[in-house]
Amino acid sequence: LKALQSNIRHLAWQCNSVAAGDLDQKVIFMGELSDAFNNMTKGLVTQNETIQQKQQELSRLAEELRQEIKKKDAMEAALRASEEMYRQKSLRDPLTGLYNRSYFFESATREVENMKRVEDGNCCVLMMDIDHFKKFNDTYGHLCGDQAIKMVANAVNQILRKSDIFARYGGEEFSLLLANTDLENGAAIAERIRAAVASQPSPAKDHSAPVTISIGISCVESARLKQQVSSNKVLLDALAAADAALYLAKEKGRNLVRVSRDW
Repeated sequence: LKALQSNIRHLAWQCNSVAAGDLDQKVIFMGELSDAFNNMTKGLVTQNETIQQKQQELSRLAEELRQEIKKKDAMEAALRASEEMYRQKSLRDPLTGLYNRSYFFESATREVENMKRVEDGNCCVLMMDIDHFKKFNDTYGHLCGDQAIKMVANAVNQILRKSDIFARYGGEEFSLLLANTDLENGAAIAERIRAAVASQPSPAKDHSAPVTISIGISCVESARLKQQVSSNKVLLDALAAADAALYLAKEKGRNLVRVSRDW
């Protein structure tokens, strides 16, 4: 009886060892019970090996999935970058790299709309045109004319702030919105732009034909937006007023800035 009790206690210890993960336990002293115990541990070893194989397989599949997700994320990032590149191309003038006319209208309208939230907000709208450009083009060729357009764009860009919206309006015309700028300061900036362009060396081979611009400017004040007029109409009216001032500058001799004060 004592021997049986001792064997049972030892068997209980071995069962606890198996429960703790030690599957190398063997029983050799209790006949059929030993065989049953050993078969149990053998089955557990087999199941454990199967589980480990499955875990390894799952780990491999998980790693493959991570790699696929990584590839997918990379492809999506490349697609977004490509879409942004083409979007930017659709918004940019290919010759100067400036924004195009449609982008100017979209962004300038949004800027005017934002002024509705400001009590004393204002912005200035400028229309600029290269003087005698057709004659310059006919005399020195279209490639030289393109250089003149790029020269003007670069000269103006050196003066502007990040908040300003500058675009090639079409041909030799440019449009500009000066954010948070009243008419007095806008006129001063316009004069700086005019002088900066006039001081650039001419792209003509003999440099004998200076490139100058004429500028018309108008100002949009937030008070005008209180009259239940759409932001788009206000912008169009401001551009028309600036354009009229531009033609006045041309009539007065060109290479001038003219201001539209009452429109």
